Amino acid sequence: MPEPGIFDEAALLYDEMRPKYPEELIKDVINLSGIPEKGSILEVGCGTGQATLPFASNGYQMTCLDIGENLIEVAKRKLRSYEVDFYVTSFEEWTPSKKYDLLISATAFHWINPAERYRLAYQVIKDDGWIVLFWNKHPTPYTGFFAEVQKVYNDIVPEWRNPNESPTTEEWIHEHIQEIEESD
Repeated sequence: MPEPGIFDEAALLYDEMRPKYPEELIKDVINLSGIPEKGSILEVGCGTGQATLPFASNGYQMTCLDIGENLIEVAKRKLRSYEVDFYVTSFEEWTPSKKYDLLISATAFHWINPAERYRLAYQVIKDDGWIVLFWNKHPTPYTGFFAEVQKVYNDIVPEWRNPNESPTTEEWIHEHIQEIEESD
């Protein structure tokens, strides 16, 4: 299993500072996927449960995976009054016991082995199930605040690549669509 890394080391700070997911996004996922009332959701890379909470509070049965033990502990405290099963494991190493109506991954699916992620997702969703992937992503190319904050990142983490060499948001989306289409 991969190392959980800095997110797990700073789980409480991560939970406090990480942007939340808009209510409109959660409603769109529910409406577009047609997930049945009380349906089952597998969340890959649940972190501290930021995306888990709105789905669990809508009555869905959640199974959540993450490699970060501390991240999951924060999520467990947050979601103790909901029907949620947590597993400290990677998606690649986890053995499912059933199929799900919906697989979600919120700002985490890129951590899954590219050679396996869509095949594994296909194996765990029902025939009429859905996979929904969403990210908190800064718009690119960077301007204003986003351009200025890169100077801070460069000072703190000089080994990170120059974000201006990264694909634009539109190119990034196209790359993901192409990867999905090529995965069969």
